[in-house]
Amino acid sequence: QATVRIRGADSEQTLVLIDGMPVNDPTSPGGGYDFGRLDVENIERIEILKGPQSTLWGTDAIGGVISIITKKSKNKFSGSTFSEYGSFSSYRLGSTATGNSIKNNFRISAVGLTTKGISQADYDDGNTEKDPYKSLTLSAKNNFILFDDFQISGSLLWSNANKDFDNFGPIDGDLNGKSKEMTGSISVDFPTYKEKIKNLLLIGYSEIKRKNFSDKQLTFQSEGSRLLLRNQNTLEINDSHLLALGIEAEETKSNSLTSTVSSIFTVYEFNLFNPFIVTAGLRIDDHKNFKPESTARLTLAYNPTERLTIRSSWGEGYKIPTIFQKTFICNFCGLTEPNPSLKPESSEAIDIAFEWRNKNNNRKIGLTFFKLKTENEISFSFETGYDNIDKVRSSGIELNGYFLINNWLSVSIGYSFIDAKESQINDSVLKPRRQVPRHSGDMQINLNPDGRISSVLLIRHNGKEPDGNIINQSWTRIDISGNYIVNDNIEIYSRIENLLDDKYQKIIGYGTPGISGSVGIRLRY
Repeated sequence: QATVRIRGADSEQTLVLIDGMPVNDPTSPGGGYDFGRLDVENIERIEILKGPQSTLWGTDAIGGVISIITKKSKNKFSGSTFSEYGSFSSYRLGSTATGNSIKNNFRISAVGLTTKGISQADYDDGNTEKDPYKSLTLSAKNNFILFDDFQISGSLLWSNANKDFDNFGPIDGDLNGKSKEMTGSISVDFPTYKEKIKNLLLIGYSEIKRKNFSDKQLTFQSEGSRLLLRNQNTLEINDSHLLALGIEAEETKSNSLTSTVSSIFTVYEFNLFNPFIVTAGLRIDDHKNFKPESTARLTLAYNPTERLTIRSSWGEGYKIPTIFQKTFICNFCGLTEPNPSLKPESSEAIDIAFEWRNKNNNRKIGLTFFKLKTENEISFSFETGYDNIDKVRSSGIELNGYFLINNWLSVSIGYSFIDAKESQINDSVLKPRRQVPRHSGDMQINLNPDGRISSVLLIRHNGKEPDGNIINQSWTRIDISGNYIVNDNIEIYSRIENLLDDKYQKIIGYGTPGISGSVGIRLRY
């Protein structure tokens, strides 16, 4: 399972959107999202909002929001086909067709992947059984202009994955998991009142079906879905004032159980004077099983000079207990009923950021200070089952930079220092948070000497991580990729991962690939 943590918050406190539709798994214990089954071929870009974002996005957005936007057509009519082969007998094939006219824009694609893989339980610990994986991903997107400024958009993403995995320990085991996921949305965009009001209506639906097997015998199955209705109206009062109002209704299902929430939110943007902008927001969520929850957010942006930007934000977030957490009975713990006193998690965060850029805007340096505190975070213990931790505290520094050396060479850097601590259930002592490194960073070097040949060198470092009473050691990994454009119709590309064959574990006991790579060819028509 692949997860993302933001600023020391738990991975299940990261809300994930695909084309504006939440896709967190309603059937998983904490309601997180598994990035391991997401194929990147259909992704146009990924936007990350750090810190609590519940004012706009509601529950689950305590650590932040990851918004994935799928590709759309850029040409009148085109298509492409690619084929890759790589380490571990890995094959990846895909094909895309796109079209673009004055009134219509569409894109459809299919991608298949199969690999023999590595052992999920680390090979160096004596686990030699490989765990294969295969998947099929289908994607479709269409934008249709019905008449002037009235646009209807639809997107659909479907995937089917089959994976082997190992026993707890972890040790080799004959376990298998199958999953089917679908996310779709239809939105209508149109202006009113002399085009001063922009209106957005969105209907979104996502579902997931999972089954696990042991020695080919069914051991687990679940089925969940999410239905979202969203209406947002944005009024441009004048050049200095912008007001947005919205309402939402969401229904989440996990097997035979249902959870619903109704929401109203507003965001006001005020351009106080040309280089100073203030944004304020408020949201109220009414959940049938909990009292109404309000969250607020305030941001400031100031440009004292053309080369310097100062930003600051304060925000609140919350997360409702999942259906699983609210109904879980721990028979092996001696608990015969769910915890009736389980409360929603809540958070509050503040940050301040400085960004400097040179005159030509080709060299940038950014520095951010942040602090996040979470109350009533939900955790599990064998004594009480699911219960609320007293508190979690996280603070740190983020440093990033971009430097264009010349026309064919650029360097990007990123570094994070995170001091994350938590208290356990019925224990007020703060201890270092599991699986959160204090130091992490990366450097990316991009080379493009003649427009036809390009290469990227990526260096990643992950510092030591506490994991219970064990310290997971730090690791540094180097990846390199490159592509060669033969002509307008043919492109050859390749990559090598873990170039120095470093032995490391992201999670204690679980294996990672040694030096590996792939080569591919893409045909365009």
